[in-house]
Amino acid sequence: MDKRKKVSLLDKDILVVYYTYTGKTEVFAKELRAYGIRTLSIDESSVVNEPFILVTPTYSFGEVPKTVLAFLENNSDNLKAVMSSGNRNWGGNFAIAGDIVSKTYGVQLIGKFEMNGNKSDVEKLVSYIKGVDNH
Repeated sequence: MDKRKKVSLLDKDILVVYYTYTGKTEVFAKELRAYGIRTLSIDESSVVNEPFILVTPTYSFGEVPKTVLAFLENNSDNLKAVMSSGNRNWGGNFAIAGDIVSKTYGVQLIGKFEMNGNKSDVEKLVSYIKGVDNH
């Protein structure tokens, strides 16, 4: 079943889960909370029993963090979309973890952002959740 169904207005209270090691995605999540978006920091043992959007960093030379992969092994049924962060210095591997998760789990890649992201990146995810920018 293709999970690329866009988040609808009925899902405006959807949970955003994120993994952080360096704190950069935590900064992004904090900005989401300022918009009233519910967020949850995850680890490999986290269990999420409701629909969620994943925000993941990209590590090494373009890898999904092992913690995120372990989390998704047990929680992918509720994954609805993904957004990823990275460093533009990695060129073609910039934030590629989002592409990998999108293809592996058949969900939409909402976008990519560098490091902590900026206001525009945060607003892109908020708009997606609220059904304003579902493309």
